[in-house]
Amino acid sequence: MPIELKLCSKEVVENSATNDGAVKGTLMGSYAVHVAICEYVAPDDLYDRLMGKAAGGDVTIPRISLRSARKMAKEYLAGQMVSIEDSDDEDNNSKGDQGKNPEDAKSLTFSLLCPISKTAMHTPVRSRHCKHMQCMDLRVFLHANKNITGGRWRCGACEDFVNVRDLVHCGLFQAMLDSLGSQVSGARDRVSLRSDGNWKLMDENRLRYSKRGGSLSTGTKMEPDIVDSGGKRPSSGPEVIDLV
Repeated sequence: MPIELKLCSKEVVENSATNDGAVKGTLMGSYAVHVAICEYVAPDDLYDRLMGKAAGGDVTIPRISLRSARKMAKEYLAGQMVSIEDSDDEDNNSKGDQGKNPEDAKSLTFSLLCPISKTAMHTPVRSRHCKHMQCMDLRVFLHANKNITGGRWRCGACEDFVNVRDLVHCGLFQAMLDSLGSQVSGARDRVSLRSDGNWKLMDENRLRYSKRGGSLSTGTKMEPDIVDSGGKRPSSGPEVIDLV
């Protein structure tokens, strides 16, 4: 069924008056009207199309192989390395550095949690134009952009604009999730990637989830055990003073 659209275009041109002798019906300057008829696709349906699981999709997210992703990570690591030498500390640290593997100092730290939902990723993606290696979860990204807002289609890591056509599926993050996904939690999500391409899950983030003098699981503060000079613990009830 044809749709007739009138957006004050024909009427404005025909009725435009001129004061400088120009021909009536001619607009001075540049004007443009853009009309787009869009089809709404649910986030889960778009996910299946982008992953090539459903027919009808004109865009399929390419996947970077594990080998290529490792090579990119090594190049990224080489660009992030900064060497600082201090002659004052060289003698003091010479003994402490003995026995350490120099490769341990060359590593990248990633999070296996989606920066948008703060939950473990299942389909790690990022834009091909992003300058970082950190990924976000594809399904979470699509659901986060289903409502019209001013901040739609932004990368969860760097907040740059992300076109769905520019997304890539990272084989390195997928391999790390496949091998460590069952161990990932809110308290233990960081992975150390060494320069040789191997990775390991790091210990719990104690600075974020633990408290000094408290319980790690409950976060409650532990009271000190106080006893009097006779070796007895003071009563926790109110103190009563006899005035008779």
